Amino acid sequence: MQLIVGHTTHDSAWIWVRGDRKDRRFKVELETVDSREGNRKKHSKRVEVDAKRDYTAVARFDFLLLPCATYKVTLLSSTLSGKLEGELRTFPRPDCSASFRFLHGSCNLSAPRLTALGSTAVALLGTAATSNALKMPFSEWDVHQLPRWYRLLGRRPLRGLATWLVKKMNFAVAGFTMQTRFEQPKMRLTDSKDPQSLLEGPFDSLVSKLKDENGSNERPAFMIHCGDQIYFDVDFPKRRGKKEDYRHNYRQAWFEDDGTREILRRMPHYMILDDHEILDGFGTDRDEKAKKNSKAALVAYDEYVSARQPGETGKRYYKFEHGDTAFFVLDTRTERRSRSADSRQPPQMISEEQLEELEEWLPCKRPDKGLQAKGRCEKCLKDQERCKDYGLRFIVSSVPFVAQLRPPGLDANGERRPDGRADKWSGEDWREQRERIIASIYKYGVERLVFLVGDMHCTYHATMQIGTPERRITIHELAGGPFNQLQFAERDGFYARYAGEFTPIGAKDDKERLPWVSTLQAFHGAAPSVLDVSVTPQSEHDPPRVDWKALRAQKTEERKPPNLRAPCDPHDLCGSIRFPRHSVGSS
Repeated sequence: MQLIVGHTTHDSAWIWVRGDRKDRRFKVELETVDSREGNRKKHSKRVEVDAKRDYTAVARFDFLLLPCATYKVTLLSSTLSGKLEGELRTFPRPDCSASFRFLHGSCNLSAPRLTALGSTAVALLGTAATSNALKMPFSEWDVHQLPRWYRLLGRRPLRGLATWLVKKMNFAVAGFTMQTRFEQPKMRLTDSKDPQSLLEGPFDSLVSKLKDENGSNERPAFMIHCGDQIYFDVDFPKRRGKKEDYRHNYRQAWFEDDGTREILRRMPHYMILDDHEILDGFGTDRDEKAKKNSKAALVAYDEYVSARQPGETGKRYYKFEHGDTAFFVLDTRTERRSRSADSRQPPQMISEEQLEELEEWLPCKRPDKGLQAKGRCEKCLKDQERCKDYGLRFIVSSVPFVAQLRPPGLDANGERRPDGRADKWSGEDWREQRERIIASIYKYGVERLVFLVGDMHCTYHATMQIGTPERRITIHELAGGPFNQLQFAERDGFYARYAGEFTPIGAKDDKERLPWVSTLQAFHGAAPSVLDVSVTPQSEHDPPRVDWKALRAQKTEERKPPNLRAPCDPHDLCGSIRFPRHSVGSS
């Protein structure tokens, strides 16, 4: 059985659970962590799972919890002995401006999956590598992703024969090594100081830190996973996938690693998908096989992710709040339509419906008591006295919005750089929607705004200045991740500074063209890392502030790309964003 802490508010929490064929009935308990016995409160829900939804379910504790309270989460099985424990802290009330932290990252290339594939691939390189591969019994090797004929090797009596052959091969390689003193190449998947580093997983170094902060207000309030939760296509990029194949990938990425399991049950998690949850480049490339895969992939995604996230049924974008800080999580993948896919309709990164909701959310102010409890306040633009502005806003996008990628060309090493623009907001197909969002941000003066993005296998801070010197606003972008990766982005894949301009929709003439400048302020692409983001609200004397720093996600030696001109350890990469006390255009 497994559990994940999902969507949380000041008085509610959703707990995702999974059982199996033998373990179908559960009791989920939430109990306040308080040293004073009389103040403890306990709530419980019973859930039952079945094969139709891959034995998954969500226990919703709606309008039952206390704000800013720490709860111990316990998952009890009704059919088998044993229990799982987790923890969550509810959010402050909507009118609260308290400081808080959250973690932000993306791109989790499963450590157990890499270990299984890597062990098989490097088994021929020498004695040490082969011995590593044989530490896991052959019957437990992950052959689920391999062709059916290969999977038969895991069945008796072929299992014993295959194991015997592999061991004999090991002796032969050992003999060759001793006679020739053959020098083995360094295994790419492991660290030179710790051969088992990959087995530690992408979150182990963060778990100990969280345990030290247990019960403290300084612990992260939640975690944002900004796309590529799984890599379904890492070994066979264009294979046909079934629901069970995708379900297997989620279980493997989340539950076969101790650190990952621990993180998922110790704080709320907000996720969105990108292309590797379906197939690489999904929505941008015209691939009929990807279109066929999407139905099965999205069924599994909805079971494992959407079920515990806020939002309307059938829509994978959503909004949530932490106190007076607002988040809009975009679905930039499943609603895409590239120019090549259908020439009769205009290309789009997101649907018109999603874009309109974003445009309504940008100027909308959070309603005080007496108005709508959630959603857009219809009176907010007319009745300013009864509405309070959000302190800060974050837009979560799985692909970069502010940063500008370079076109194909030679990098610092003289090698051809691939064209990554088509898949990001800077791609030509998405230019019209990107400019429309930029124009809306400028129109409403939403200056206290940060984009949170992933996908690029690096960490960076970028800014975009919109408008002329007479009226100019600045928005920011923070890229988080990757949690666990072998390939990393390079700095010269981005423009250090890029200037553009366009005529907004409704402008009378070209004299009203809107200029904008994108600048890459800080960059790191040499090791798996997660952003630790701290939000400080506006005070009597100081403006609101966002402090960020990159935390190493693994205990591995840093891998430095040869063209990284100013390499730095993720722990040394940090920054602070200061906003104006009052946004341009706000009352």
